Amino acid sequence: MVSLTPDDVFDARRDALCRIVVQSLPTAPFHTAAFAFRMFRAADVELLRVHAEASQLSLDSFTDVASSELGSTAAYGGVPEIAALGFALARDRSAADQTAVAFLNGIDRLRGRPANALDALATDDVALLGIADGLAALRDDGRAEDATAWLLPIVSSRPASNEVSARLRTLTLELLEPRGRLRANVAANDPDVIALEIVCQTVWPERFEGCAAVSVDARRNLFSSLVREQDAHVGDLEKAALHLSALDRLLEDAVVRVLPTLDDLVRVLHDTQTSLKRWVWQAKSRRAGVEAARWLIDSEPHVQAFLWAVLYPIYRDSLRDEQYLLGFGLKQSRYDLAVVSLETIVEVKFAREPRDFEAIEEEIAGDLGLYFADPRILKRMVVYVYDDCDDAAPERYAILRNALRARDERIHDVVVVRRPSMIPNRTQRGAPVSESEPRE
Repeated sequence: MVSLTPDDVFDARRDALCRIVVQSLPTAPFHTAAFAFRMFRAADVELLRVHAEASQLSLDSFTDVASSELGSTAAYGGVPEIAALGFALARDRSAADQTAVAFLNGIDRLRGRPANALDALATDDVALLGIADGLAALRDDGRAEDATAWLLPIVSSRPASNEVSARLRTLTLELLEPRGRLRANVAANDPDVIALEIVCQTVWPERFEGCAAVSVDARRNLFSSLVREQDAHVGDLEKAALHLSALDRLLEDAVVRVLPTLDDLVRVLHDTQTSLKRWVWQAKSRRAGVEAARWLIDSEPHVQAFLWAVLYPIYRDSLRDEQYLLGFGLKQSRYDLAVVSLETIVEVKFAREPRDFEAIEEEIAGDLGLYFADPRILKRMVVYVYDDCDDAAPERYAILRNALRARDERIHDVVVVRRPSMIPNRTQRGAPVSESEPRE
């Protein structure tokens, strides 16, 4: 008996969904196909093409839908063709002007129809979304503004048929007239609603600003449902495309959590500024005979220790500290921290007074050649500056960041963090043990 691994189960489910999508495409309405490609990313389309070739089917006509190349003839079609043009325009904002003209001309034809002739449009959630998507992409066009005013009452004229329909219509209204309607919570017990929410939040992120992210529990339940249950079937392109897109996004999210990127590292370093708001600095101890807890950051090694505590749970064995690098002659250089899996040094600098910012720029410039003597190991750097100056000078942050990034392309970013407000000024911390003691 052959036992299946989790990867086998996932691959089998994704392949099954790909086959359903490919087999459903030839008979699907134009706007349903365009909606599917609006959800798909380039990698998804390529995967579908592989399955289509294996089934001796062609995806050419539908990838044209995805790339807004339906042409001006779509303007003479009906609602499906016009809605497909809307999705295509939104997917490819650089589409030719003639495509936008064809789309708007098609809407003009619809506007010329009597109200009872638009009943089919009023009940077609995907068609309404496609037209709204295209209008949102052409928001600065005067004709699009008039068309938006025409479409709004049509969207509102019919009730939603179910929770998926309700979310699609809410998104449609937000594309036409942003008012924060999407902030309302969605049902966490319907896999299709959760799948739609995950996909829509990535396809239309600007419309979901301020909205709650889908919870971890809801994501886990959805992943389990998508892998275990064969709910979509041939002919149901909308559901199969939604499930495939959601499944891939869940996998991508899991990979990002397990294998953080360089930008994730920079984000974590930036976020340390906010995490310092709960820094411990007691005025007096709460226990007799015990000194007050005061987490003083007074030197560069203190900052390195803080960052080690922040980064180790994320990068674990990939995190290194103060390792010697291959140098030249008698000079051997040591980096402060490094994430080996990202081939990145985290260089820590400590600013005690404003003029130190200029010195930091020169120190980094002088160390670059030594740090990257062997590019097979470490290839880039993120500079982390702890600002401990008594006189804050935040205008220096951008100056230092721009100067260092312009100096060398191996400097990926510069993060400057101001000391917690509860830590006293340097002049209030007492004199150093020895005036001759070297600074780190």
